[in-house]
Amino acid sequence: MVGQHLPYARTAEVLRDMLATPVSTGAICAMVAEASKRVEPFIETLREGLSRAKVVHFDETGARVRGKLWWVHGASSELLT
Repeated sequence: MVGQHLPYARTAEVLRDMLATPVSTGAICAMVAEASKRVEPFIETLREGLSRAKVVHFDETGARVRGKLWWVHGASSELLT
């Protein structure tokens, strides 16, 4: 869902089809919130690694959210993204 920018409702449909059981959008929202908490230590390690890299590439890509343009920012080095 997050990597492919799928809406919660579409993700619920996909999971329902794959698992043959309904999955609520609320459950998916809770899963994403829990995952974001668990990935925080990795994100901090990644930030530290990028801050020590000799060369870092930065990019921003536009994405539509509820009809408005938002920006997705990225940073990468030779080894990290």
